[in-house]
Amino acid sequence: MKRRPIIPTGARILSLIVIFLPLMALLADPQSGWDFHVLLLDGRRAALLGRSLIFSAGAAFFCSLAGFAAALGFFSQERWAGFRWIPLVLLALPPSLHALAWDLALSRANQFIGNIAGLRIAHEGWGLALWVQVMTLLPLSLGFGMLGLDRLPKEMLEAGRVFQNDEQVFRKLAFPLLRPWIIGSAALVFILSLTDYTIPALAGCTSYALEVFSEFAAGHDPGRSLLLSIPLLLPVFFASLLILRPLRLLLRSPGHAAGKSLRIPGGRRWWFTRAGLLLLAIQLLVPLVMLGGECGSWRVLAQSLRDSRAEILYSILLSSTAALLALIPAVFLSGIFRKRATQPGMAMIALLPLALPASLIGIGWSRLAMIVAPDSGVLRAFLPVGALSSRFAAVAILVLLAWSSFFDRDSFDALALFRESRLMAWIHIGIPLALPALGASAAMVFAFSLTEIGASLMVLPPGRMTLSVRLYNALHYGATAQVAALGLILAAICLGAGAIAVCLLRRKGPL
Repeated sequence: MKRRPIIPTGARILSLIVIFLPLMALLADPQSGWDFHVLLLDGRRAALLGRSLIFSAGAAFFCSLAGFAAALGFFSQERWAGFRWIPLVLLALPPSLHALAWDLALSRANQFIGNIAGLRIAHEGWGLALWVQVMTLLPLSLGFGMLGLDRLPKEMLEAGRVFQNDEQVFRKLAFPLLRPWIIGSAALVFILSLTDYTIPALAGCTSYALEVFSEFAAGHDPGRSLLLSIPLLLPVFFASLLILRPLRLLLRSPGHAAGKSLRIPGGRRWWFTRAGLLLLAIQLLVPLVMLGGECGSWRVLAQSLRDSRAEILYSILLSSTAALLALIPAVFLSGIFRKRATQPGMAMIALLPLALPASLIGIGWSRLAMIVAPDSGVLRAFLPVGALSSRFAAVAILVLLAWSSFFDRDSFDALALFRESRLMAWIHIGIPLALPALGASAAMVFAFSLTEIGASLMVLPPGRMTLSVRLYNALHYGATAQVAALGLILAAICLGAGAIAVCLLRRKGPL
């Protein structure tokens, strides 16, 4: 008799419906105008789209290059083997903190250079936005590089080393196998850069993603905003296809295969590995040093903590609730409780909300509330949680997918023979084994929810503000000691959540 799956297909389909609920609300909204003429971009919007595409492509190129150089640098130093995954904690730092830190750094540089040579570095522009974007997403490319290097086949490398030197083995064997990871990293950075307007806006630049937000704020026409997003969604769709191969490799490869078998060639031609490590050190030190120096004293930090305690508690409450809710569809869609999880088709579809403009998710949830219960205060209070869980359920799915590639299903099946049913086996054996992965997924969703701005601006109830939104608004009025203190508080919470996630994943997981 054929066994029924632990999680039926209906539950997975229902999870997809919940995740895509805001987009369904946009399509069903009776107030949508559906003016298809907006698809014919005028000169201004076409220029915006062109600049946004160039900006995102540049961030993808430089970020993936620097991230993989840093990953090679870590693998070339055996004494750093135990610290390879620690820099991934920096992925939890919000973009606004990097923007604030580099604004402070440029101010100090202008004071120094201006006194000597009378020169001045601009505090705004696409060049600054590109640099901050690369610094923000550098840990993401580093993580892709680590996963790719850690999954190189050990036997192939050792066989190639018999006939070729280390440099030839790396160029002819290792690098072709790493190419999907490099391309996937660049594609993900491209998507996140194209759909997020916060860093360009802080640098004084207008991106196409900001146009979607501004259009809805001006006309409150959800259909027009959705149509206006289509020019963004087309390149996002094609870039998403490039991420599928590394995800499949992650599920099918055993992991930790190369280890010490990969020898990074030395010599002057490999200087870029040291450059990657240097950029990673800069990415860590500049925010902490500049924010700490601007804050000045513990009194300013304590005063900011007292003044913002309402926003801190509200942000923690929203992020914690969103993290727990995001686990439900993530568990159903990631396939960790299925006998085979090597072809998670529905999980691939569920990753798409992460590639959508954040403001579009917020617009969808706000319009859903207007359709279902426009006068419900309870539903209005739940909107931020719904927006965060819909947007970042994909993060939990990615973490669980990575963990499922390390789960020993054969051993689980052997232990399950002593249980009454497969469901009881999962309750008594599978779920306890998956607790570190579930905790890491929740911690990552918590950290990303704390830093979210685009969707939150659309759904926050009147009189409520999260810590990240307060910091984002304060940055438009210049960097002060109080703003730096807010940044340090947010950084401490986010880094703590990121550290918990990395520590949990290192317990018999993908790290």
